[in-house]
Amino acid sequence: MRQLITLGLLLAAGYYLYLETDLLTASSDKAAQLQTEIRQTVAAFTGTDIIRTHTKPMPDKHRFTVRMSKPEQTELDIIFTSPETLNNFVDTICQSANPTHPVFSRDNTRYLCDQLN
Repeated sequence: MRQLITLGLLLAAGYYLYLETDLLTASSDKAAQLQTEIRQTVAAFTGTDIIRTHTKPMPDKHRFTVRMSKPEQTELDIIFTSPETLNNFVDTICQSANPTHPVFSRDNTRYLCDQLN
């Protein structure tokens, strides 16, 4: 029982120090500044910057064709002609809660949407 009371008092003291004083925030600010300096130093050593691209590569359509019929495969070929048509398919068909397509079966449409998102 004494251990629980001691633990409670320590947690209360830590909570008080965190909210009511600047003792813990000053050290966290110093840590954030140190982390920024380290990142800048590493970037200066390597001489490269990280460039993020938001474009995904085209997925391999052959993994989808295994489970599709011939009409579905021809429709899939049309969808995979360019990244724009693929993004158009994802934006128009896959955004609904229950995706449907006139050529693909319900299961294949859901599978396509799950894999492309």
